[in-house]
Amino acid sequence: YQRRVHGGCDCEEAVHRRPADGCGDWETVEGSLKCVSSNTCFVWGVNCEDDIYMANADAPADAMGWEKIEGKLSQVNVSESFVYGVNSDEKLYRRNVDGSGEWEEIAGVLSCISANKDYVWGVNCADDVYMSCAEGCVSDFAWKQIDGKFKQIHVSESWVYASNFAQEIYRRPVDGSGSWEKTQGSLCCVASNCTHVWGCNGNEDVYWTVA
Repeated sequence: YQRRVHGGCDCEEAVHRRPADGCGDWETVEGSLKCVSSNTCFVWGVNCEDDIYMANADAPADAMGWEKIEGKLSQVNVSESFVYGVNSDEKLYRRNVDGSGEWEEIAGVLSCISANKDYVWGVNCADDVYMSCAEGCVSDFAWKQIDGKFKQIHVSESWVYASNFAQEIYRRPVDGSGSWEKTQGSLCCVASNCTHVWGCNGNEDVYWTVA
């Protein structure tokens, strides 16, 4: 699932999807969302009113059966076990990825958040970068500032990818070790899984490569 023209939500918030390996064609997904994130089982998204929706990831594109979830979020990101979200006040929340339970507030202030089963990363409105272990209760989160300045960030099983104001792309090991290494390309939004990296540039062109 992607957002932006050709690969996600366009100016009318249309949603599109295709296999992560780039095969096949884009298919338009039922619904209207400005931000979407999925794992192998569930897909979550928010619309222009910050309303929250979830569906089964393998549902037919023309019959997703979106379920509205209580709350208001401006961005969501799905990990193996949880969905993480940021609201308009940059407050942070998480919930079981299957939609059960309640939203739990996480200490901290971020404008973008992304997680896998072990680590959570995010950036704030000043482009500062933070990470924390994702295990345990939300009260156990201990944010550690990481060097660098980025607008957008995304976590895979092994790497964290990030894009800065110049649309330069960097990555480093997801556990925070090592240092940022610059990758080829120019993207304003990047997303990855264990095998592929996808992104779009300022012209909303879509690119992918092997991770």
